[in-house]
Amino acid sequence: MSPAARPPRVRRRCCVCGSAVRVVLDLPGLPLTGIYVGPRARRRDTRHDQALGLCARCGHAQLTRALDPRSVYDGTYEHRSSSSALARRGNDALERFIARVAGGRRFKRAVEVGCNDLYLTRRLARRARQVLGVDPIWRHRRPPKTPANIRVSGSYVEDLDAARLCGGRPDLIVSAHTWEHLERPLGALSSLVEDAADGALVVLEVPSFDTLLRDARFDQVFHQHLQYFGLASMLELLKRSGLGYLTHTHNPDYWGGTLLIAALKGVRPRKAPRAPRATPALVRRRYAAFKARMRACMSVVTRQRDGVVYGYGAAQMLPVLAYHMGTDLSELRAVLDDDPARQGRSYPGLRPRIARPEAHRTHLTEATVLVTAPDSARPIARRLSELGARRIVVPLVSW
Repeated sequence: MSPAARPPRVRRRCCVCGSAVRVVLDLPGLPLTGIYVGPRARRRDTRHDQALGLCARCGHAQLTRALDPRSVYDGTYEHRSSSSALARRGNDALERFIARVAGGRRFKRAVEVGCNDLYLTRRLARRARQVLGVDPIWRHRRPPKTPANIRVSGSYVEDLDAARLCGGRPDLIVSAHTWEHLERPLGALSSLVEDAADGALVVLEVPSFDTLLRDARFDQVFHQHLQYFGLASMLELLKRSGLGYLTHTHNPDYWGGTLLIAALKGVRPRKAPRAPRATPALVRRRYAAFKARMRACMSVVTRQRDGVVYGYGAAQMLPVLAYHMGTDLSELRAVLDDDPARQGRSYPGLRPRIARPEAHRTHLTEATVLVTAPDSARPIARRLSELGARRIVVPLVSW
């Protein structure tokens, strides 16, 4: 841990309802993710003890240790919507959900919290007279040229004065993949809702804890995601923020399954659907199934005696996948990836470097290939078929 970083903050109260949180999974030495280093960089292995807690009252899951953001989101953390085909498809699905919910409604002032590189913001500008994109990545850099009705702010959502920056109360608030990162999501959402106009439409998207449990995807529990919302805890969050439930859906093709939910300010809510809450026994049972799958996958990889083994897909989450597989991936000759920006780089704590697939094409016909980006397993399987890979191993039961 960097000398400048603060010690982790222990969180034993539910961030949604305030009830006591019970630890259900211990994750000692969990690595950070989203970090790529160059061939000459010092490959520091950044690991921190972590645990997953569960609230018995509302079913919300959360990490019990919040790391200093300076440790988690350092200068090497990378994610840009436009550079990720998976993220673009996710934003496109969110835009379609907004269109379905809003119908022909036009908005005066829209706010996108967590606007990233403005991929979705530009599309919201077609539906609103003014759009404010908010993301801390713009705190110290100039945003790209945008249409005249888009304004960009580098504020943190906790400090955001949306009404002032918009020139009035917003009537559309959109946020995708932001609330799982916040240490105090209830306070942040309540403040936004207070600033919003009566009847404002609020649309949120978060990774679904319900589908994480269903598919046993515990490789998606990591330091950057402090919160794990199921439908039950999201409904509780909306109610406590002063919002009335409108509708929701799931996107099964993004992040293993995301929850998209719409609500209105100051409007009588529709009857909320039944939303079962997770239990400690269920979490531990699904985690045991996940670990059994990881052991089986490693058994396939380590027993290869008739050719080399590669990985395919330099995913940001690969260090956590390797953590649960109990390996530094020294079994792999390289991790192949089609993104030139990642080729030649590596991960702290993992042995193989990232390489261009074509440079190893002649070996693939005799190789076993481990899909190291499970959320892109389908397109990767097609790509490996084109490259003539002999054997493909996917470390999940479903994808």
